[in-house]
Amino acid sequence: MANLLPTDNSRQLMPQTMAWRARTVAYLTVLSTLSMLGAFWIRFDFSLNVDDWRQVAAALPLALACRLISFYYFRLDRRPLNTASYADVPPIAGSVAASTLLYALFVLVLLPELKFPRSVLLVDALLLTAMICGLYFWARLLTESRRKKSPGIRRVLVVGEGPSVLGVLRDVRASQRWLPVAVVTAEASSKGTELLGVPVAGTLPELGQIATRTGADLICLVNPGLGRKRLMELTAQCRREQRDFVLLRSRNSVRESAQSWVDDVSIETILQREEVQIDLAEVETFIRGRRVLVTGAGGSIGSELCRQIATFQPAALYLLERSENNLFYINREIRQQCPSLKVVPLLLDITDQLTLEREFDEVRPQIVFHAAAFKHVGMMEDRPQEAVRNNVIGTATVARAAARAGAERFINVSTDKAVRPKSYMGLSKRLAEMAVQEMNQKASTSFVTVRFGNVAGSAGSVVQLFRQQIEQGGPVTVTDREAKRFFMSIPEAVRLVLQAAVFGESGGIFVLEMGTPVVIHELARTMISLAGYLPDVDIPVVFTGLGAAEKMTEELQDDDETTEPTEHGRIHIIRKTKSGARVSMLAKVERWRDLLKQGETDQVLSELPEVWPPTTQVRDLSLNRLPELTAAGGSVVAMKAVKRGSASRN
Repeated sequence: MANLLPTDNSRQLMPQTMAWRARTVAYLTVLSTLSMLGAFWIRFDFSLNVDDWRQVAAALPLALACRLISFYYFRLDRRPLNTASYADVPPIAGSVAASTLLYALFVLVLLPELKFPRSVLLVDALLLTAMICGLYFWARLLTESRRKKSPGIRRVLVVGEGPSVLGVLRDVRASQRWLPVAVVTAEASSKGTELLGVPVAGTLPELGQIATRTGADLICLVNPGLGRKRLMELTAQCRREQRDFVLLRSRNSVRESAQSWVDDVSIETILQREEVQIDLAEVETFIRGRRVLVTGAGGSIGSELCRQIATFQPAALYLLERSENNLFYINREIRQQCPSLKVVPLLLDITDQLTLEREFDEVRPQIVFHAAAFKHVGMMEDRPQEAVRNNVIGTATVARAAARAGAERFINVSTDKAVRPKSYMGLSKRLAEMAVQEMNQKASTSFVTVRFGNVAGSAGSVVQLFRQQIEQGGPVTVTDREAKRFFMSIPEAVRLVLQAAVFGESGGIFVLEMGTPVVIHELARTMISLAGYLPDVDIPVVFTGLGAAEKMTEELQDDDETTEPTEHGRIHIIRKTKSGARVSMLAKVERWRDLLKQGETDQVLSELPEVWPPTTQVRDLSLNRLPELTAAGGSVVAMKAVKRGSASRN
């Protein structure tokens, strides 16, 4: 029942609504009276006698009653004067015609003794229609005139092509805070014409000049119509010239949800990246006719790997995933996509060594793509033992199972967070790389690692977070104004992983060229603009500060690493510049597996410094826990390493 009661807002709005409706009815009543008097005046050559006035006095109440009934039926009292448009003309004409027929029935048929002039009916209807339309459009022009002089109005340049421009232009004109000053289109033949009274000032190459000449302070890009490549060029130009821009689609004001713009705008447009091409023939030769297994098959990268691999006609595709729902959906999707392909779902945890080895021995995959991993930095900071268990021990377990089953190639998917790791997630991925490299020295299987940065659109990525925050109306949260990250789209990342797998050097670490790092706060503002909103006006951007495990910028190679080009211009191989004796990662993995089974989490964490890289920036292990860790069996080497790390980072 509480929901049925009017809210405070409705109590405030109702008197205002009733006021303008009452004023509208008053205006219509006055115009109806004036139109009848004018019709008599015209009919009798601008001279009325006593009989004429008697006819007016007798017919006017009937006419007003019929008019008001018809106005109410056609809802003219619900149409604000200052929002008039061509859509108001049919109901105005319809209401006048209906009321004229109704009161004509009274004065001509039911009251013939009045001897009411028939010509007055027609003249009255025409006059009233013209007067009401004139009133509405005069009010609209007055409103627009006042709006042009408003200090807060934004002068908008509408840029687009095709019929969508008209829809957006109507929305912009109806806005109380935007004023369209010109239209820019791709069609040179349209220059000099007008759309809805707004001049077409020129073509796309002239955008900057037109914006300066018209004093436009907001560029409205119309989608669809411009196309992805043009959209990338125009948004880049707006950024370069420091012009505010928004992306609108036809009838954008009634957008059903923020998802509507996601469907229209590609990740490449958001990130300003051109699509990367690979040698499809080489990839098909590599995969065709082979048994391929993908771990983490239901994840963002794993599922896209499955989609692209399925198109290259493998002998069989094995989908290994621990999430039942994710496995169900990707299995169904691949079966629908390639009904003739043998697709086998494997619901399995990569840390379950016995079951994993048994499954690998049975299916005997020839190519293994290892994409399964825990990737959320914050969660792994709270549960570092799970980062070790899943990302380090799990990777080593899959690598052993692949070698034991006779796999030809094993491709480990890594991350830029493994370079100078500052988080437990990044450290675990670096240790996983080391385990894979060591495994390459002990087995005939060719083991390679592919390292790349953030994948826009993946589950948990900042792009997805920003989308959700924009859909909810903000604010959009950014860690720091200077924070930068590398980004690429999911399909692009997977294409490069497949290409690297083709010519993968045994034991090598390949790094994908990520281009120029993206400033996160600029990415947030771009996404807000591409959603059709103004940053800091419609949706605020709020800075929260860097977390303890977050970097200001990400890197793709460490201090002791250099890169060399490969056959593909966007893929490089990492070479070590230094080498030294290190503790065996595989031996540590077996020890940590047993310790975690026994619940000895602190002991595992205390041994991490024995194997982590010198450039590790993982937060310090609490010094007040050292006695406890030593009592639990922590090594002296580990304790010294922790102290060295603490000193070097202060």
